[in-house]
Amino acid sequence: MGRLAYYDLGPKVYADVAKNDKKWEVRLAAVSRLTDPVVLADVVKNDKKWGVRRAAVNNLTDPVVLAEVVRNEGHRRVLDAARERLIELNLNSNP
Repeated sequence: MGRLAYYDLGPKVYADVAKNDKKWEVRLAAVSRLTDPVVLADVVKNDKKWGVRRAAVNNLTDPVVLAEVVRNEGHRRVLDAARERLIELNLNSNP
């Protein structure tokens, strides 16, 4: 996770880094700190690196956004992660 792991920079800073940093590794580290569903959805829909998109999928809790990812995602690993996350959310909401 690099240097980001040592600091709590706040959600606005992590959101900005997750969406705008030039290095995908830094964006990935920032995504792991995000909880804002709007920012996570933005990263899932717009990041160029599948690993960053997959990390954002793993933090999403909105089934509507996850279903949209399942319908529109072009990378198999991100698609599979979205499907698994939908199943996990469904199982947790229906014990």
